[in-house]
Amino acid sequence: MLSRLIICLSVATDLCILLVAIFVAKPLWILLLIILSAFIKGWYKYRLSSRKIDSFFRPKQLY
Repeated sequence: MLSRLIICLSVATDLCILLVAIFVAKPLWILLLIILSAFIKGWYKYRLSSRKIDSFFRPKQLY
């Protein structure tokens, strides 16, 4: 009887921890996605601008 109660309690606490983790992690996941998308956009803009600068500063090839 006591072992069954302990198992029920441990399962219940595991479920509570899991629910709390999901509720806490949801905004973190959203924040992570926002940061990741902003980083990708910024990197893409940086690549485009660096490519323009590269073509500007690269000496013209003489044929």
